[in-house]
Amino acid sequence: MAVKRLVNMVQTLATQGINQTTLITATATGNSREFYDFASADAAVFYVDCSAVVGSGTLILTLLERDPATGVFFGAADAPVFTTISAPIASVRYTLSPCLGEAYVLNWAVSGFTSVTFSCVAQLISWGVTGTSHA
Repeated sequence: MAVKRLVNMVQTLATQGINQTTLITATATGNSREFYDFASADAAVFYVDCSAVVGSGTLILTLLERDPATGVFFGAADAPVFTTISAPIASVRYTLSPCLGEAYVLNWAVSGFTSVTFSCVAQLISWGVTGTSHA
């Protein structure tokens, strides 16, 4: 049996009152807060939705992994670099299996657009978890 939980990947340190359906409107390059939830996950499935764009351009989402020795975030070879988004899209899915990093951040790079409204939710999966015993 697998345990699954959701993490809203567009949450920043300044964001309050966020839930799993909260969208972010980005006008420039930015990063999410650091997510340490991945350390206990075996895999992650990311769902990206882009509901609106103003102007023309691209949005590139990149998952950055934390080097536990230095604390520096970098783009790991096996980490998803999400497809370049040039128009509104719905429900694009990416998978990271296995989750090897102890922490990740989501980086977004906006180029050309005046603004982009999008969401990215990660479903963290832990296999072999049996739950609580009621003996």
